[in-house]
Amino acid sequence: MPTQVCCIAPNIFGFTGGVQIYTRNLLEQLQVVLPEAQCTTLLKYDCPVDVANAEVPIPGIRFICFGQWPRQGQTVMMTLTLWWLALRHPKMLFIATHANYAKALCLAKRLCNIRYWIVAHGLEMWDIEPGFLQTTLREADGIAAVSQYTRQRLIQEQGITGDHIQLL
Repeated sequence: MPTQVCCIAPNIFGFTGGVQIYTRNLLEQLQVVLPEAQCTTLLKYDCPVDVANAEVPIPGIRFICFGQWPRQGQTVMMTLTLWWLALRHPKMLFIATHANYAKALCLAKRLCNIRYWIVAHGLEMWDIEPGFLQTTLREADGIAAVSQYTRQRLIQEQGITGDHIQLL
């Protein structure tokens, strides 16, 4: 069982949609399943004030926010932070709650031998053309599909074995 977990998410405080609700639930359940683990979450679009003013905070989670930066700066700063964590904590389990964030994790795995999972929500995982995102999927240590339909499409379209994709 991992003692350190890092989730990478677009946001969970400034906007409420499917990815955000799933991510909040994931963070809350990680604390139940891994109560001793240190959990860090990188939030691309949320600002520190969003976390401080949250009506429903998630205690025990360390949030690192990048929403205070200009849009291009958010991507650069979050990626550099992710790679710094990978270098500093190679045994940390990384979980990308959106496929686009997994690209940086794939590179970190090649450089630092980290473990990473990808959460597959749906549309962003269907009809993936050959390229780096497809490689990112295949090199992930695990994939968490949010529906049986998405799981089946990944198996059929990407040739990923069913035991590599968990339904969460």
